[in-house]
Amino acid sequence: MIAANFLDYLGHEAPDVAAQWNVLMQVAGNHSMSLKDSVLAFISASMAQNPGGKDFVEYFAGHGNLSRALLQRRLDGSSFDLAFNEAHDVLTPGGLRLYLTALASVRQGGLAWFGTECSSFVILCLSVTRRHPANHFLGDQGVNCVKKGNALATVSALLFFLSFVTQLRPVLEQPANSCLPDLPTWKFLLHWIQAKCSKTYLGAFEGPSQKPLQLWHCCADFCAIERPCPQMPAPSLLVTRDADGRFTGNRAELAESERYTPAFGKAFAEIFCGVRLR
Repeated sequence: MIAANFLDYLGHEAPDVAAQWNVLMQVAGNHSMSLKDSVLAFISASMAQNPGGKDFVEYFAGHGNLSRALLQRRLDGSSFDLAFNEAHDVLTPGGLRLYLTALASVRQGGLAWFGTECSSFVILCLSVTRRHPANHFLGDQGVNCVKKGNALATVSALLFFLSFVTQLRPVLEQPANSCLPDLPTWKFLLHWIQAKCSKTYLGAFEGPSQKPLQLWHCCADFCAIERPCPQMPAPSLLVTRDADGRFTGNRAELAESERYTPAFGKAFAEIFCGVRLR
């Protein structure tokens, strides 16, 4: 089974990551099972939910424009974000349990979307986070935002892995300059599942700036979301760089760029519905 094979590989190549996943599954399930046993139990429970499950789940949903577009296409699903409710904090046992329960409720072929918080991984915060190839992009782990970012990355990778082995269609979305996919956990996982990276721009979907994005997935049809860099009439700079090489963000523009536009949500919902109908 692919799940067991990957866990064996992960335990050999990145035992610290396997140990972290093991703790997460034990805490969420309130048990002392091994990682392999708890993952196989999750797969079994998830498969038992099908085929009457939901069509999608969106994690770190932000303003919910993607979920809204999917619901408008008469799909059934759930969306989660700490901004919606404190119970959606995936770094708490209750929040993780909620996310796992929602994932298990999605039917095979459904969408699992991960818009994992990117602030700790983008180039704008590099002077604080100190994420570099030399430290495997894990950064200065004495800094709180780095600790939180790494924890979110680990949990997201576990959920992404579980969505893949339960035959969902997972997607990881990040800004183009985010190094989250370069973290060891994600690097192993994306390589193992032979994920594709689609590059697109929110500016091509009526966004206020070009805002390049990277979308990681295993569904060839999702490549239809790719767009060339748009020529904006008056390009808005989300980030500027001074003579010393330091980055400064435009807070208002950055806040606006964080949300998917309705046009982006509509475009991806159309692609996903096309896949579901086959």
